[in-house]
Formats: sequence, C-alpha cells, structure tokens
Amino acid sequence: MKRRELIQIASASLALPLHALEPTKFFTVEEYALLDHLCEMILPSDADSPGARQAGVRRYIDITVFHSGAETQQRWRDGLAAIQSLAWNRESKDFLALTKQQQEAILALLAGRESNPGSDAEHFFLALKRMTIEGFFLSETGQREWLGHRQHTFTKFAGCAHTDHLVKP
Repeated sequence: MKRRELIQIASASLALPLHALEPTKFFTVEEYALLDHLCEMILPSDADSPGARQAGVRRYIDITVFHSGAETQQRWRDGLAAIQSLAWNRESKDFLALTKQQQEAILALLAGRESNPGSDAEHFFLALKRMTIEGFFLSETGQREWLGHRQHTFTKFAGCAHTDHLVKP
C-alpha cells in the first residue's frame, strides 16, 4: 500500500461518524455509514424519543443481513448502491455529501413511490424502512423508551427440592 492511499483511507475514516467505525459483520465502513444515516432519517430522534441511531438499528440490520442468504445480501448492497446512484444522478455527489434538504428530497421521492415502487432504489427503500422500524421496536431502546416496557425481572430458581433430584457430590 502506498503512503498516499493510506492517508486517503485515514482521512476518509476521520470524516465518518464514530459509530460508523464500529466493527461490522457484513457491510463495508462506507455502506455502514450510509445505512446508519438512512435509518436515522427514516426514524430520527427528537426531544420526546430516541431514533434509529440510538437504538442501534444499523447493527440489527448488519447482523440480520450477515446471516441472510447471498441473494438477500446482494439486494442490500445493490440497494445502497442504488441510493448512491440516485444521489449522483440528481446532485453529482455521494448521498452523505448532500445537504439535508437534498437528502430529504431523495427520500421523499422514494417514499412517494411506496405504493407502486418501480426502480431498484424504490424497492430497496421499502425493505430499508421495514427493517428500520422492526429493528427499532426490537431494540431495548424501542422497547423501554417508546413502548414503555420495563426491564424484565427474574426470580431466582433454586431448583427442585425433592431429595431424589438433588445433585450428589
């Protein structure tokens, strides 16, 4: 590896949010950062509730896709690439380099086609939205803070007290 390449990789990683640098099971660092950002746009945090980022939805999707078949994995890679392609076709930039308004316009375009998706990006958006919501509500954050579920409490089970069931030394 040349020094120039190393510097480019290091500078690119510094531009990514810290959460994007956590180890991934399936996605590349760049895909993971895009995935996290898209999930947070779909389910953002606000003053009243946490969002997809706080719930760790990116990790849920990463692990789920990692344990999926090759066809599903390829659909997720192609879907993220389709979002990037859409950003390049509309604004000549990576999705993460767009302004918030430009990003929102792209997602609004995709969301507007939910009832009749046609493009790869539109089909992917449906899967991404479903997995984002699913991951959020399956997370501890979603369970406790949004749904109001309290921590499970467990009682200690001492075991069976019958003398013939006791473990003998």
